[in-house]
Amino acid sequence: MSGRYAETTARIVYPGEVSLNLGALAEPLVDRLRQKGYEFDVVGQAAGHELLFVSRSLIVTLSRPEEHSDTVCVSSETPRDAEDPSAATKMRFRACAAVVRHFVASQAASKIVWSHAGREYVTETGGERIAPCGGALQDKQADNRDTAPDLPDEQSVPLKLAIYTMNTSLMLVSLPVGAGMLTYNLLKGGSINATGRVMALTGLAIGASNIPSMPEMAFLGSLL
Repeated sequence: MSGRYAETTARIVYPGEVSLNLGALAEPLVDRLRQKGYEFDVVGQAAGHELLFVSRSLIVTLSRPEEHSDTVCVSSETPRDAEDPSAATKMRFRACAAVVRHFVASQAASKIVWSHAGREYVTETGGERIAPCGGALQDKQADNRDTAPDLPDEQSVPLKLAIYTMNTSLMLVSLPVGAGMLTYNLLKGGSINATGRVMALTGLAIGASNIPSMPEMAFLGSLL
């Protein structure tokens, strides 16, 4: 299907041999993907060594290569003729990352080799992003780190508390801006960087609105 479908893959490499019980994995993975907003028309095994999740817009495949007993392969595919190619690319990667997270949460992997949007990357244990494959793995320049895909982080409770505390403060200063930012954070999962920027811009706007106009400044000057 490579001609009609664009594909994102992740190879999860473990320190030793790993076994897959595909039948037992189907239900928890369906639940995991449903939590991320994905629904599938068909879920089942193919050729005895692949687990497939199929819908019109997305196909997710889980398998273990017979020649690599220490590796689990995850593939997600979207149609090349999708109405919104950018959204399809994001959906493809996020679905793949959701399955990868399910595995690395239960058993630490040595590394994850990603192939996405025509490039290949390596994520080592601990989530550290490394240069694209083909270059030296010890080369950790900023431009390589910025373009390498990473697992979407599950935000910690303290970070979420910080975000929504900032949001509450913003609502006290400017209710329309704060309410808009709260809606954004609820939909996007929370962004402390975006919230901080909006707080700074709101503060600048309020400060600028309190600066006296030129006639007022001239009048004040005449009183001195």
